[in-house]
Amino acid sequence: MKFKRMTEIYSRLVDSTITNTNEINDFSVGSAMRAIYEAISIELEQFYIITRENIQEAIEAGVYSSFGFTRKQAMKAYGNLQLTFHTANQVDLPIPRGTRFTSSQSAYPQVYETLVDYYIPAGSLTATIQVYCTIPGEVGNVPANVIDVMMTPLANVKSVTNPSAFLTGQDAEPLEEMRSRFRSFIEALSRATIPALEYGTRTVPEVSGVYVDEQTGLITIYAHDRNGDLPENVQNSIETTIQNYRPAGIPVEVKPVIKKALDVSVVVTLTNKSAITNAFRDKISSEIQRY
Repeated sequence: MKFKRMTEIYSRLVDSTITNTNEINDFSVGSAMRAIYEAISIELEQFYIITRENIQEAIEAGVYSSFGFTRKQAMKAYGNLQLTFHTANQVDLPIPRGTRFTSSQSAYPQVYETLVDYYIPAGSLTATIQVYCTIPGEVGNVPANVIDVMMTPLANVKSVTNPSAFLTGQDAEPLEEMRSRFRSFIEALSRATIPALEYGTRTVPEVSGVYVDEQTGLITIYAHDRNGDLPENVQNSIETTIQNYRPAGIPVEVKPVIKKALDVSVVVTLTNKSAITNAFRDKISSEIQRY
C-alpha cells in the first residue's frame, strides 16, 4: 500500500475536479470547496496512517505468535515485613495465609497479604514474613516503613513495618521492552550460551537483573528482583527454568547479589510549591531506588 499525504490527496481532488467540470474553479484560501477538500484529505490521511499501523501491528503480532512469544502481564508488589512481639512467644505462633496489612498513612491505602502459612518459633521476639499486594501493578510499590497496620490482629504483636521499600510491582510490559526482549529471545535460541542463560533467567517474572559468570567447569548466575533480593521461591524458579538453557555436564549455581547502599542527594525544583509533599518526596525516593 502506497502511503499518501494530505497534500497529495488534496492535489488529486483539485486536479480531478478541474479536469471533469468547469462549474467549480475557486480553490483559494478560505473558499468553501478548499475547506471541504482539505477536510476530506485530512480524514483520508488518517485512514492511511491507521491502516499502516494496523498492518505493522498485525505482522509483529504474527511473528510473536509463531514463536509462542507473549507479553508479560502486570505483577503484584511483594516484600518482607518485620513483626515485633511484646514478649517472647511461649509456643509456636501461626500466621495464617491471607493475613492482611496496610498503612496508617492515607497516601498508601494499598493492602498486602500473606500467600502461605507461617509458624513463628517459640521464644521469638521478632519475625520476618513475605507479603504481596492484593492489586497488581506499580501501584503496590511503597517506601520503607509505611506498612504499619495489621488488619487481622494477632495476640502479642507489638508492631509491624516494612524495613525496605517495595519496588517489585510492575505494570504490563511496555511494547518497547517486549521488542527488546524478543531480540534476546532470538539470541537465546542457541542453547548453552551466556545469552541463552541470561534470557532463561529473565523469563522468571520476578527477575530484574542478571549476571552470568562463566568459569572453567562452573557457571554462576547472579540474579535479583527489583528489591535487590533473591527470595527462595524465585531462586527455585530460576533453577527449574534454566534446565532448558544450560549446557550439559557443567554445574550451574544460582546466587543472590550483594547489595551496597549508595548515598544519593537529589535537588528537585518545582514551580508549584503546593506539590511539595511527603508523598511526593517518597515517590521520588522510590523511583531512584528502583532505578
